[in-house]
Amino acid sequence: MKRLWMGTGILVVLLIFSTIITGTMERIHAPVADLLQQAEEASLSGDWDKANALAGTAKAHWERYWQFTAAFADQSPMDELDGLFAELEIYGLQREMPHFAATCSHLSMLAMAMADSHTPSWWNVL
Repeated sequence: MKRLWMGTGILVVLLIFSTIITGTMERIHAPVADLLQQAEEASLSGDWDKANALAGTAKAHWERYWQFTAAFADQSPMDELDGLFAELEIYGLQREMPHFAATCSHLSMLAMAMADSHTPSWWNVL
């Protein structure tokens, strides 16, 4: 009987822990995606100061929580995000609107995918 209660207790702790991680991943990556969408819109309208500032803020937010994300997420998308942020910086300095906007869009989708991959859904269970 002791083993049943210990097993149940461990499962409850794991459930609580995974719920906390799920919420945290959403709170980390959703603002990054939003900032990148705003940077994309600013670059399309020609406001490069705002676009570069928003992209810089998104990158700083990403780097701030990089280690936490690395502890719980797959490394391949993280490597891709890191590389795209480096590209985005160059496109912003050169004011290459099509590349900057496309990279912002790509980064935004990847950031949301990072958050979505940790949400409980039937396709994540399978």
